[in-house]
Amino acid sequence: MARPSVMAAFAHVEKDRERILREWAQLTEVNAPSGKERPRAMLIEKLLRESRLAQIRFDRTGNLIAVRKGTGGGPVVVFDAHLDTVFQEGLQIKTTIRDGKIYAPGVGDNTRNIEALLAMLRALDDARIKTRGDLVFVFTVEEETALRGAEEFLKDNKGKIDHYVALDGGYDGFTYGGIGISWYKHHLIGPG
Repeated sequence: MARPSVMAAFAHVEKDRERILREWAQLTEVNAPSGKERPRAMLIEKLLRESRLAQIRFDRTGNLIAVRKGTGGGPVVVFDAHLDTVFQEGLQIKTTIRDGKIYAPGVGDNTRNIEALLAMLRALDDARIKTRGDLVFVFTVEEETALRGAEEFLKDNKGKIDHYVALDGGYDGFTYGGIGISWYKHHLIGPG
């Protein structure tokens, strides 16, 4: 049987459905190509200020970091959702909400997961759930090009993180682990 506070958090998410869709649409319409994520990050920072957070800041790489303090003695859990998209700078993105669903280019990568973290924070606050360990919410830069934001965050916090949950990907299933990125430069010489 689930704890009443957990059930209250789930109930809050259901009650908050319209806001979740509106925010998700708003976030999606702020185009954020790799290296140009700041406008989207500023909107998220504004939304984070509504939650009970001990700290909200940008690191030197441009990652947006928010800390929800625990009561002490528990593991530090990081939740990561990347800020950037694959679209070129200047592209105007327009969302449509129809029948409780949202439609737009880039809506699943990765604003869906950004909004999931924002909704989770509100649900935790509304249900007055306290965690023993700190929850760290990181909105990383340049995931689409080289994972730079996550890489720098991990370097800066080496030995301070107990668990790391990266939210990215599709609507179905769960991936434990994942693939990496390899970049190759080829120089071909031949007739013609």
